[in-house]
Amino acid sequence: MSADRDLHREAVEYFQHEPGFARLCRALAKKYQTLGRWGGKVTLSDVEAAEQKAFSSFFREDYTGQTKVTVSLEQFSQALAKTKFADVPVLSLLAGVLEMDIQTKSDILAAKEQAWVKYWRTLSASFPEPCCQTWLKAIMARQPGTRSVQAAYEEDPEALRSEMEKVLTALQELPVVKQAAGSENSLVRLPVFALRITGDPHGLDLRLPAGRLLRSALGFLRQQDGDTGPELASGAEALTELYYAFGLLRDDLWNFVTCSGILAWSQVGDILPVWQAAAQSGSVLNAPLREVAKVGRAEPCCPSLARGGALESGNPVNAARTEDTENLKCAKNAQVFIVENPAVFSSLLDRWEEGHTGGLPLVCTHGQFKLAAWLLLDKLASAGARLWYSGDFDPEGVLIAERLLQRYPGQARLWHYGVADYLKCLSDQTIAAKRLAQLEKIQAAELLPLRQEMERRGFAGYQEGLIEDLWQDIALNLGYATSQRNR
Repeated sequence: MSADRDLHREAVEYFQHEPGFARLCRALAKKYQTLGRWGGKVTLSDVEAAEQKAFSSFFREDYTGQTKVTVSLEQFSQALAKTKFADVPVLSLLAGVLEMDIQTKSDILAAKEQAWVKYWRTLSASFPEPCCQTWLKAIMARQPGTRSVQAAYEEDPEALRSEMEKVLTALQELPVVKQAAGSENSLVRLPVFALRITGDPHGLDLRLPAGRLLRSALGFLRQQDGDTGPELASGAEALTELYYAFGLLRDDLWNFVTCSGILAWSQVGDILPVWQAAAQSGSVLNAPLREVAKVGRAEPCCPSLARGGALESGNPVNAARTEDTENLKCAKNAQVFIVENPAVFSSLLDRWEEGHTGGLPLVCTHGQFKLAAWLLLDKLASAGARLWYSGDFDPEGVLIAERLLQRYPGQARLWHYGVADYLKCLSDQTIAAKRLAQLEKIQAAELLPLRQEMERRGFAGYQEGLIEDLWQDIALNLGYATSQRNR
């Protein structure tokens, strides 16, 4: 064995120092790795005189004057077999000369795959919670939605491991997970949760790797449940809803919805006094997510409603079936009016307050819907309310309309939101081409004529121009109360 080692060492030293053989061995090794077998040919260019002489001696061919030399791998093996180094394995020789392992690409890929599987199985063994297992199995199988994790692994597996441990700990401590086990409130504020998991209230912020990984994990898990939530235009609002679905509150104060004429009950069925008082007095509520999250049930009410109106030409009508709640008449299966513009909201309330007491069932979203708005509308829709939407005639407003139609099929209705209404409130404000292109996403049949007209004209329309029409619908809807005003 010692003799073999000595022979191997001598062979390595010879080919390392003999002119041209170091780069020849490098070319031979690369060809072997590429092909995955010992075969093929290599070509060396700019071969110098000393290298020509060395090759001539080893291969027993005359390479004098040849600046380009082509050698087959088999030719090298045969030449080696005719020297005193015949018993030295050719791959072992190349490895010694190049001071590296000689592996084929398939060998390298197999080793990388083995390391990949071992890496994720090690993490999987430490985090048995089903949500952790689902995500880890998807990553290991390189499923769609896990590409960012794969990229982080390729960049630095060990750095990723410490971040993954934080996120996997977060997943198994999610409020919805702990609530299912009966040991956690249903909602926890994100900074409080982050402090518990990482020791830093900002440890799960999106600017940090752990925060981005958590977002990726929650997004994947929600898709696996078949629940992607409403298609929100705002990335921040989409993220807020994603976290909320798992019991994490990103912002429960600034995230709000404005409303009037809405009665709300707690999760255990008790009427919520603030909502009751606001509806009774006709006050407007800026309800933050913190309060909307407490609502178990919500219904529109009309304190002065005695009978329903008539539904004609798409005008909304309240149902006649009511029940008393401390002098309030809560109209089940009634109507809720939704506007995105606060000026329109206030103008309609001004008209209402001229001759009515109590609240008009009206919701203002202030443009793009925040999570608080979606949750309130969810509760109203669950109670059977019909949701009438009127917005600005711009791409953002039309997209909101389509999301409502998709989220509440059969209950969401367009309210003065057609081509004739658009033309009536058309402005001279041009819609930029990039914004106008967003209309291509619109697929709802009810909105296609409006989409086409807006694409043709390229101007925005604003619902302030429809306030009188909107009010007349409300007046028709609440015919009894309106007649009282006109006496």
